[in-house]
Amino acid sequence: MTAHMRRKYRRLRRTRRPEGRSESFRDHFYVGLYLLLLIDTIGLPIPSELPLLYGGYLIWQHKISIVPAGFIAAAGALTGSLIAYAISRKVGRAVVLRWGRRVFLTEEHLHRSEVWFERRGPAAVFVCRMIPLARTLISIPAGIAEMEPVRFAIYSFAGSLPWAFALLGAGWALGSSYKKVVHSFTLASAVVAVILVAGIVWWFLRRRRAAQIGAE
Repeated sequence: MTAHMRRKYRRLRRTRRPEGRSESFRDHFYVGLYLLLLIDTIGLPIPSELPLLYGGYLIWQHKISIVPAGFIAAAGALTGSLIAYAISRKVGRAVVLRWGRRVFLTEEHLHRSEVWFERRGPAAVFVCRMIPLARTLISIPAGIAEMEPVRFAIYSFAGSLPWAFALLGAGWALGSSYKKVVHSFTLASAVVAVILVAGIVWWFLRRRRAAQIGAE
C-alpha cells in the first residue's frame, strides 16, 4: 500500500468513526426513552418530561429525529399503560389502593381519576394522557371498569402522541437555553424531593409514636 493510499484510508476511518458513535448514541437514547416512558406510565414517580425535553434538545442538535422519537415515546407510554391496565383489571380496586400507597397513590387521587372516567368514559383516557399525573392514573379506573382492551390501547396511544411531540417540540424550541432551564427544573425538583422525604419521615415517626402510645 502506497503512502498516498494509507493517508486516504486514515482519513476515511476518521470520517466514519463519529457517524458510528452518533448512530450508537441515537439507538441507545431511543431505547432509554422507551423504557423511561414505560416505567412512568406503570405508575412509578419518574419525571418523564425531562427525557422528552432532552430529546427535543437533541433534535435541535440534529442528533435524533422527531418522528421516531415521538412514536417511540408514545409506544413506551402505551406499554406501561397496558401493564397498569392489566394489573388493575386483574386484582381490583382494593388491592390496587393497598399496594398503590407504597408509591403515593392515595384514595383521593384514585377517586378523582374514577370520577373522570365515569363522566367522560373512554374519551377520558385520551384526554388524561396529556395531563400530568392523570396520564399515569387513568389506566387504573379503565382496568377496574374492564374497558375493552383494544379501545383502551387506541385511546392511550392517540393521547400519548400529541403529548410526546409537544414536549419534544418544547425542547427543540428551547435550543441552547435547554441546559439552563433543566438546571432550574432539577434544582426545584430536588427541593421538592427533600420536602417530600422529610414529610414522609415525619409521618412515619408520628404514626410509630401513636402506635407506641396506643400499646401502652
